[in-house]
Amino acid sequence: MDGDTTTGRSGTLRDFSKIYFFYWAAYATLYPFLGMYYQSIGLDDMQIGYTGSLYAGASVAATLAISYFVDRFGRARKTLIFLTVLSVVTAVFIALAGKYSFALLLFCIFALALGLTPFSTITDEQLLKHLKKTEQSHTYAGYRRFGPIGYAAGIVLCGYLIQVWDVRIIFLLFPAVSLIVLFYTKKIPIAGSGDNGESFGTPGPTPTQIGKLFKLKIFYFSMACLTVWGLAESVFGQFLPLLLKHNGYSSSMTAWFIVASMAGEFFSYKGSVYLLKKITIPGIILLAFIMQLIRYTGLVYSKSMVLLLICQFAGGASFGLIWPAVTEALAVSVPASCAAVAHGCKSVMMSGAGYIIGYLLCGYFSQNYGIVEAFKRLSLFPACACVLLIIGRFLVLRKRTPRTD
Repeated sequence: MDGDTTTGRSGTLRDFSKIYFFYWAAYATLYPFLGMYYQSIGLDDMQIGYTGSLYAGASVAATLAISYFVDRFGRARKTLIFLTVLSVVTAVFIALAGKYSFALLLFCIFALALGLTPFSTITDEQLLKHLKKTEQSHTYAGYRRFGPIGYAAGIVLCGYLIQVWDVRIIFLLFPAVSLIVLFYTKKIPIAGSGDNGESFGTPGPTPTQIGKLFKLKIFYFSMACLTVWGLAESVFGQFLPLLLKHNGYSSSMTAWFIVASMAGEFFSYKGSVYLLKKITIPGIILLAFIMQLIRYTGLVYSKSMVLLLICQFAGGASFGLIWPAVTEALAVSVPASCAAVAHGCKSVMMSGAGYIIGYLLCGYFSQNYGIVEAFKRLSLFPACACVLLIIGRFLVLRKRTPRTD
């Protein structure tokens, strides 16, 4: 990875690869299996949809507010440590609250989103600040690709332990892996840090600077694509294990399906560094939606284990394409003064707006028409996105082609 050099007493850029690995490993031991836990304590599909929508909605508020805080006051390392501790504490409370009160469970899910979601955004922003100094922002995916490896490791371990013990094992694994996250949080280099290893902060984005952000066409295009992609992808969180369980697969087999998607994400992260030099950003985003549609098609219509694994691989590759593409688009076009807010908007639109709508739709369709029908109906979104992107590309090329008459 280019730019893999020492950046201060706190560590090197390689530590970002390690923190991505363990953060996503911790995430994988908890979030994907919450749907199974909710089902085990008696929640119906609509209630599960509500929990996912609440989590996504809280993610919107948390990501924007905490990103602005880090831009304005610095304290990135202390913020990351606080977020990790908060997510661990609230995960423990989810295990206790779920048995007694749905309202209390919703409050704990809200708090979990506040702790868990902004962590990745702040980490992204810190890494990109270092990479932009050496004009290496296109190598971001080289560090981020260790995330899916950690996710795969966490989900395989968790899937196996659930099968031999109980779904509640997730509330032991998540805190254990989060302790490793805390260790590397203290090591990653913080941009603009002093001798104490903590960032100073800047005056923060002014209303005028934020206004410039919302005048960028690429910003609106990127956010729209992430919203639609997140809407379609939301079902592969807590509802995917329920679909696979409906089709007769065990929790350990479910874990291997998700590992296939993580493998796709890993290799597409690796390939995106090359693709960003050869293909336009809209072209990469179109490819991401095609991959997402392939995943839907396989899960809904195929009974072949091999084809299911291939389609899961394609689905994972979808995220490994669209996320680096949008990250690169923002890195080269957004003013540095509001970089954290811009990158925070990625999570807001995908994990926030997209997931809120997706969870509610999937919960409603699953409750009333069955989970298979819910997946069929939501597959229309990536299909429509592909059509619109192709039409848009055609119109752009037509406009650029000089007339000969």
